[in-house]
Amino acid sequence: MFSDYKCEECDKRYDTIRKSSIGSLPPTLFVHCKRFEFNMDTLRRYKITDEYTFPTKLDLSKYVKEGVAAPEYTLVGVVVHSGTADSGHYYSFIRDRSSPEEKWYCFNDSRVEPFDPNDIPKECFGGTETRPRYAGTTSYYYHEVTAPKINSGYLLVYEQLDKVKTTSLAESEKYIPRKILDDIWKENEEFLMDSSVFRTEFFDCLITSVEKHIAEVESDAEMSGAEKTDTCLKQLVGDTCQKQLAESTKLLTQFVLAVMVHSSQLQNIERAFDVLAKSYSKLPYLSSWFTDECVKNKWLESLFNECRSGQVHTSALKLVRVIYRHACEEHKDMLAKYLPEEKSKKRWFSLTK
Repeated sequence: MFSDYKCEECDKRYDTIRKSSIGSLPPTLFVHCKRFEFNMDTLRRYKITDEYTFPTKLDLSKYVKEGVAAPEYTLVGVVVHSGTADSGHYYSFIRDRSSPEEKWYCFNDSRVEPFDPNDIPKECFGGTETRPRYAGTTSYYYHEVTAPKINSGYLLVYEQLDKVKTTSLAESEKYIPRKILDDIWKENEEFLMDSSVFRTEFFDCLITSVEKHIAEVESDAEMSGAEKTDTCLKQLVGDTCQKQLAESTKLLTQFVLAVMVHSSQLQNIERAFDVLAKSYSKLPYLSSWFTDECVKNKWLESLFNECRSGQVHTSALKLVRVIYRHACEEHKDMLAKYLPEEKSKKRWFSLTK
């Protein structure tokens, strides 16, 4: 507002208002919340944690030129910053425009989870929150304190209501360079593969398959009416039951030692090692295959260096002991050549019992 402003054309004075108006509006509107500033006194960047509210429906009719239609915008996404000006993490809340219902999802690195849009004020507006404060390192409750929230909306994404729609893959490919599109699909394929491989149901299926084949081999042994020695088992390797058990045991061994020990889902890992121990007891000759594969793929080295679960270490050592016993029994004649003394032989083979 300018008071007593002199017009050069008519040489008269008026009270004048000066403003900037928007001439045209885009289909998608990005609003930067400008959460970071530079303090000239401390010469450091800092984060503005004050509460900043924003609507889900945005009306810009007050800010456009006369005669320009102002479309109504709806909120379709929020980029959130969690942390300080010096360090932090970004994640997003995005509305699913392909669904007639107002479904939202949280995209946080590799995790995608449903999100309740009613929580937008709590998760995105910033401001303060009340936290419990404890005395020292004990769990004794002390009192509540009010502190700034570390998470707040950083970038808002609005779309015109009449243009909120799902873009087809064919339409998207027109604007995305081929290399970027190929990289996206490669990451998607890897994500889908990991999601399938690390599913608990898939792991359970492998374990159950070995258990089923063990039961079939035991049933076959009972029907024969005679005990089968290790030599006899080798002769019957072509038999359907034992052949299936051998293949399923190899598959479960590779999956457990190469994949599952590196997973955060270790609910059935002990059961898997127990089943494998039983399977190798049924087919002792597989111990040679295990030792060769273990050395070649460095399974144990990788397990003890990368997996920090004591439960996994204990279960793995139990399995190795079973396989080690069968391997020594199978190759005891060869091992005896390197242990000429009778006392050494007794001591060596006592370790395998």
